[in-house]
Amino acid sequence: MHKRVRYLAIVAVIVLGVIAAVAAQNTSPRVIGGDDAALRLLLSHILTSGPYPDKESVANVGQLPDKLPFDLPLPDDIRVVGSVVHGQGSFIQIILE
Repeated sequence: MHKRVRYLAIVAVIVLGVIAAVAAQNTSPRVIGGDDAALRLLLSHILTSGPYPDKESVANVGQLPDKLPFDLPLPDDIRVVGSVVHGQGSFIQIILE
């Protein structure tokens, strides 16, 4: 049972990553104003206002988390935009392009 839940979680992360990659190709968001410090402040508020406000969230810019609970082979033409780990790895979001 535990292996099945873990397998489903891995599949869900991969599917979400593919969806994020497709969505990134179809949209062109604009960032208006601010500097690096303002962008970091905005990101910290976005991360703490989600479903895990009482847990630590870590944003990794341009890289995968240090300790993924599974292997994630990526094709050479895929770029890791970043990733976010909520709590102690209970939810990991990976953004690919």
